[in-house]
Amino acid sequence: MTSASRDSPLFSDFCRLLESISARKGTDLKKQRLEKYVQEWRARYGDFFDAMRLLLPHLDKERTTYGMKEQVLAKTYVDVLGLGKDSEDANYLIHWRMPGKNKQYQKIVGDFASVAYEVIASRSTVIRGTMTVHDVNQQLDILSITSGRQQQRDIIRHFFVNYTADEQKWIIRVILKELKVGMSENSVLNVFHSDAFNLFNVCSSLHKVCVDLKDPFIRLSTNDIAIFYPIKPQLAHKELPQDVPKAMGGADKFYIQQKLDGERLQLHVKDGVFRYWSRKTTDYTHLYGANENEGTLTPYIYNCFHHKARSLILDGEMVAWDPIGEQYLPFGTLKSAALVIVFDIVYCNGTPIIEQPLSERVAILPKIITEKKGHLEILPHTEGSSVQDVVDELDKAVAARQEGIVIKNPSCTYAPGQRNKDWIKVKPDYVDSLGDDVDVLIIGGIYGTGRRGDRLSHFMCAIKDNNVPLGSEPRYLSFCKFGTGYSMAQLAEFNQILKDPEPYNAQKQPSWLVHPPRSTEKPDVIFRPENSMVVQVKASEITPTVQYSAAYTLRFPRFVKIRHDKGWEDCMTVAEMMELRRSAAGRLASRKLTETDLLSAGKKKKTAGPRKTITYSFLPNQLGADSSKVQKVSGLFDDMNFAVIDGDDMHSKTDLEVMIKSHGGNYYQDESAAENVRVIAGQTKVRVRGLINRGTLDIIKPQWILDCVKAQDVVPLQPKYMLFTTAKTKEIFCKTLDQWGDSYTEELTDAGFREVRGSRT
Repeated sequence: MTSASRDSPLFSDFCRLLESISARKGTDLKKQRLEKYVQEWRARYGDFFDAMRLLLPHLDKERTTYGMKEQVLAKTYVDVLGLGKDSEDANYLIHWRMPGKNKQYQKIVGDFASVAYEVIASRSTVIRGTMTVHDVNQQLDILSITSGRQQQRDIIRHFFVNYTADEQKWIIRVILKELKVGMSENSVLNVFHSDAFNLFNVCSSLHKVCVDLKDPFIRLSTNDIAIFYPIKPQLAHKELPQDVPKAMGGADKFYIQQKLDGERLQLHVKDGVFRYWSRKTTDYTHLYGANENEGTLTPYIYNCFHHKARSLILDGEMVAWDPIGEQYLPFGTLKSAALVIVFDIVYCNGTPIIEQPLSERVAILPKIITEKKGHLEILPHTEGSSVQDVVDELDKAVAARQEGIVIKNPSCTYAPGQRNKDWIKVKPDYVDSLGDDVDVLIIGGIYGTGRRGDRLSHFMCAIKDNNVPLGSEPRYLSFCKFGTGYSMAQLAEFNQILKDPEPYNAQKQPSWLVHPPRSTEKPDVIFRPENSMVVQVKASEITPTVQYSAAYTLRFPRFVKIRHDKGWEDCMTVAEMMELRRSAAGRLASRKLTETDLLSAGKKKKTAGPRKTITYSFLPNQLGADSSKVQKVSGLFDDMNFAVIDGDDMHSKTDLEVMIKSHGGNYYQDESAAENVRVIAGQTKVRVRGLINRGTLDIIKPQWILDCVKAQDVVPLQPKYMLFTTAKTKEIFCKTLDQWGDSYTEELTDAGFREVRGSRT
């Protein structure tokens, strides 16, 4: 047995710290308790790394995995404790998510470490803890490099023989990399040192943080960025196109770049040695190559760097490249044809340059990199200064089937690990519908019919409840269901990834799930969050509902892709959903924004007291004409509703709306704001393409409005007037018109005859 010494404190004391922090309410009180412990540790033991890696096990890169999740731990403890496989306690461990029959276990459910404690406590013979924090770390180091089940059992048996039940509870939580004390990594690191969180963002190493900031009075500088220590990349903020100039803080210009559909990557190069890291600082060097003689990428780009560029840290994106079709592919399609596209540099020749403005940093790239098509490229940019510039570039991105655009402030510094408005991302759906695809967690499945009858084919998804107190079990609110957008191969992948389905019982829902018991949307089975996956879902809008506990759901949801880069706790939250609904250009309100709303927004008399100002976020070319002074000249369009998306080369959107109003019609900015709305558009720009993709509305050319006014009659629709025709309208055309557009029932005019004759020649 090892006793406490000057080298390391008792692990039992550390466990009492965790219990104390967990029991305290409020972040400030938790910080105060941890701060006292850190001060005592510094005074007596110095290096805090042994404690830090236990406080933040999910950030400990030196022990990446233990190969033991709840089920493996449960079976291992059943063996170590000598429990009968069908015994009550064995079943309690194996089925730890379900309430046990024994009354003493009724309240302990959903937390494996607590369940294990209940089973261990009655069998443990260790009354007082005598092992140190260092002892625990030694055993965990061995466990992290052990793959055999027998060796794992030996280590768990060592814990059982030498540690109290309470100590084992906390060891289990470290192994599961989830401490559950109600403190974020930011809070823990900032208690240790005011610069610890910033340093971790530029090195991703708890050991380096503890060594470099051992003295609480040492302050961090940008020089702490070092080669071969991965930094946390800067991230982009979401904005609507019309809000970009304001978000840029009044900058007279900004850079606009393509938003790449790949995986964020940072490349470190020094003296012929290459290292690659992902956004979450996963080391991919074994895939792409550490030198010119190995990997799928390094041998091709080894000579692409200027000889004077001795050490570099580059920020970019790894995308899949089709060398035959010479085009980008969805990332992961061709792992062997990897292309790295560089868009920033943060370190050059031993010097961090994150304090230099972006304009100076990107100017360095062509001086040190020789591009090689299909292997190493520099991401180009265009300059913009207005909303129209943003809209134009977004339109180009949509036409090229790109993911979207990123706008950057040329004067901004690089902010590791931060998401701010110096970098802004805009996707087509920010304009067309939701404002973004959403990342939701699959929590249930419905079995299919026909050829999908033997497997789950529809999936219920949830969003995270952000009102759950810190340290409590996460809770998820049901939100939507999707059953389209995936291939049969992807469906097979779903059924492989989703683990341990449990029969759904509306009257006995698990504590982590909230779903209306009387909802008609019921899954056949449910999945624990940790046994599931986050998926990206596209939809047209968010609508109210009583069928899901989030009180809102997605309209026309369809699967886009699995978010392999996100953990089960990284899905959208309720707060994020509500903000998305509120801010997405009025499209996500509980009722549709109408012309009346727009016209009356600034005309209401002021009332006493402060009043919230409502801003309607429409692009300049989406605002309707001011109809207050339009005089009615006829009743041609009486009781008819229109939504003019845009005009054509001869008539603007405003011209057409005034024309409609003057002849008795109503026009709206939202095609679903009223019944039987006729959609008018002369060009297939972003919003129109979204409506075409939806496929539920006819889109009529402006010429039809002009011909109706000229004839002073509502002219029957014909193919020549259609920018897009739904299947239903096509069927009507087939029944009423011949192949040249001549009506079977209406008399042909001279002008019509000339038009038909022209169509036949």
